[in-house]
Amino acid sequence: MKRGPFLGILIAVAILFVVWLRHEPSWDIKNDPPSGTNIIALGDSLTQLPPGIGERTYPEILSDMIGKPIINAGVSGNTTAQVLQRLERDVLARDPKIVLVLIGGNDFLKERRPIDDIIGSIREIILQIQGKGAMVVLVGLEVPTPLGGFGGNKFRDLAAETGAVYVPTIMKGILDNPGLRLDPIHPNTAGAKIMAERIEERAGEYLRR
Repeated sequence: MKRGPFLGILIAVAILFVVWLRHEPSWDIKNDPPSGTNIIALGDSLTQLPPGIGERTYPEILSDMIGKPIINAGVSGNTTAQVLQRLERDVLARDPKIVLVLIGGNDFLKERRPIDDIIGSIREIILQIQGKGAMVVLVGLEVPTPLGGFGGNKFRDLAAETGAVYVPTIMKGILDNPGLRLDPIHPNTAGAKIMAERIEERAGEYLRR
């Protein structure tokens, strides 16, 4: 075999392997299979858009994609501390099966908390949910923001530590595209569709079970 075609094959195989690594978690998923019956989306205004604006949220769109209902437990303006305060009522008491966790932006934008403190609060949220036998899908916010970079590898490391399904950089390409957002922070229907597609790509096999 000539060196040229052989080298091309090796490069193609290497590319496929890198793609596989990016899409396959390198850790065991905790509570697989999960107990419970309900899929719940937990978060802030990225999950619960203001009512009456005529735009769809990512949980609505994702629900259509997987053919199952998703309870929207987002509360606009929430920080991780506020989520922890309502976690029992809005998640743990609702027989969770899979919980999509997308939170932390308000801690950074409003309170300027250090990223390690934010990750610590998200860890507590994840552990309480997993303690009910539910699976967690951690949705990462590792993107630049108007106030500087946020996240780094912290979300991925937390997912690996806790055994959560991991969805990276959920807002990538949305925050810097006016056609995909309502305002500087919140997605419109088109942006929410991209968010739903990214979650479905990583967690769809679990959500459809």
